[in-house]
Amino acid sequence: MSNTRRGLPLTRSNIEKIFPKLTSAQVSRIADRGHIRSMEGGEVLYEQGYSAPPFFCGCLRRA
Repeated sequence: MSNTRRGLPLTRSNIEKIFPKLTSAQVSRIADRGHIRSMEGGEVLYEQGYSAPPFFCGCLRRA
């Protein structure tokens, strides 16, 4: 098995490109097309190699 990495390296600038921070207006626009649910730390949302991974918009909520 090869240990070749695929995709962009996880540098700070690439993380901001891969996971951009959305404005409140952008979140409101996509909110009607999905549903809200809680996530646990370490939860796997989808695995590498899925041909059509779902779309996720993560919102950090602090107590």
